Amino acid sequence: MNGRSMIDRDGAIELVRRAIDRYALVGPEYAEARFEQPRIVQYLGVEDEAYFLVPLRWPDGSVLVGRVDAHQPTYLGAQLRPPEPIRADARYYLAQPSEVEEWIRAGHFTFPARTAERRAPEYGVREELAWRPCQESRSPYYPFYQVTSGGETVGYVGYDRKPYTALHDLLGG
Repeated sequence: MNGRSMIDRDGAIELVRRAIDRYALVGPEYAEARFEQPRIVQYLGVEDEAYFLVPLRWPDGSVLVGRVDAHQPTYLGAQLRPPEPIRADARYYLAQPSEVEEWIRAGHFTFPARTAERRAPEYGVREELAWRPCQESRSPYYPFYQVTSGGETVGYVGYDRKPYTALHDLLGG
């Protein structure tokens, strides 16, 4: 992501905070919630286009995830996830790249090597998340971790820890 200037993480939090107040996204229980670290998400295939995901978590596990443009001070929307006791699939957690690298080292999943060498490939995970509309994720609130080897992307890991070696276009219809 080079070229255009970006807002910082504090600016992203402030935009979500203003949207919560302006659009009355949550009620008085807002005081109990805490913002988590905003994460930058790069649109795959679109140079210099990115957004922040800004999680706001309550003690009961509920999460409001705000989305703001990374280059302009623009609020793009939010999604509210109820606590896990209400919906089993409600957990929303964006791991750090080092955590995803540990999942790979622990053998939770593997990716094909794109090298002629016989030794096991060394994998890394890019700091920024990535997303595009595809069969694996139709929502910009559910981006991917980009797994690299030798500087090339060799796969993706969904926020739900599912590995993908490729992302597939949505079918027309």
